[in-house]
Amino acid sequence: MRIAYILGSFPSISEIFILNEIVLLKKKDIHIQIISINKSDTVLENDICNLQVNTIYPPTFFSFIILKTNLLYLLKRPRVYFKTIVQSINSYPVLPFQLLKNLRNFFNGVYFTYQLRDQDIEHIHAHFASQPTCIAMIISELSEIAFSFTAHAHDIYTDKKGELSVKINRAKFVITCTAYNKEFLGRLAHQSTAKIYHIYHGLDVSTWPFRIPHITKNPVQILTVARLVKKKGITYLLKALKILLDKGYSVQCTIIGKGPLSRDLVQQSINANISENVKFINALSPREIKHYYFEADVFILPSTVAEDGDMDGLPNVLMEALATGVPVISTTISAIPELVEHEQTGLLVPEKNVEAIVDTFLKLMANYELFSSIAINGRKKMVEEFDIEKSTEKLKNIFHSHI
Repeated sequence: MRIAYILGSFPSISEIFILNEIVLLKKKDIHIQIISINKSDTVLENDICNLQVNTIYPPTFFSFIILKTNLLYLLKRPRVYFKTIVQSINSYPVLPFQLLKNLRNFFNGVYFTYQLRDQDIEHIHAHFASQPTCIAMIISELSEIAFSFTAHAHDIYTDKKGELSVKINRAKFVITCTAYNKEFLGRLAHQSTAKIYHIYHGLDVSTWPFRIPHITKNPVQILTVARLVKKKGITYLLKALKILLDKGYSVQCTIIGKGPLSRDLVQQSINANISENVKFINALSPREIKHYYFEADVFILPSTVAEDGDMDGLPNVLMEALATGVPVISTTISAIPELVEHEQTGLLVPEKNVEAIVDTFLKLMANYELFSSIAINGRKKMVEEFDIEKSTEKLKNIFHSHI
């Protein structure tokens, strides 16, 4: 089986789960041709660097090769060419910037179709229901090869619902990573609910050794790993730290990640006079990040729903924490309770509730039996329900049943 995978940017540190999926699918004798819409500065490690070398990236907009491939396709199949470009332009309100973006998607889609012409591709699959799926639809229309896509979080809850409904109905099938997402997409799909599947991303639990539950105490080590954007709720974590420190508790917090709010959050810690107790570290690779999980006492991710509706689905960092045996405090939004069951595999608080974060943290520190049980139960849940081998086998079976 030969499948073209359409990705926004490859490789991407924040989307390592996609890389893991591709590696495992290849081991299951599925050939994956990666198409990356944007180039990436991330370099893969030696054992999988061939994936990056063989990835198809687009040339410069309006370069000679873009113009050549579009002209060739126009002359070869003019009716399909014009039909597809009209669909692409009409997929969004025709604002000048969006019109240019739609045209670029179309021209790149023609280029990608040309690059795939001799590869005997049997199916097209996109990750994220946004631009990658738009490109997948273009390639599908031009090549007459069916497409599918995996929907995650931002691409579901901030996309225009009418456009998302069209994508679902045109796709051969749709994958999404949580039961919460599946229910939401099902309400948009109307007659297409049967072709929406729910598969957790999963984690290779065997590469995340379980450590014996412990509390360092002096100071307690709090960890969070996240893109520094509003939906991660890091501002509420900093406010909770301020309260804990003002009450005399000894805590140290490490925040790993980067994003548009980096400067604002650093400044917040300075203004609150807690900067000596907060360490900001840039985004790290999975291999580099494991050390911080092993050193942490508690993992806190106070996810929220942003003003534009954006919110987490089921953050992979919560899986990493549970796999390692680090007790988790998170919020009740979206699909997080599918993994973090309150007082069973972790602790949950309402979103944007600083006092609840403080109270829950103190409750956990005062109850070692609870601390230990949720660490053990969290690891058990990861092994039984979120192992990546099981998730990839489900995905492989769906591909085989539809292609």
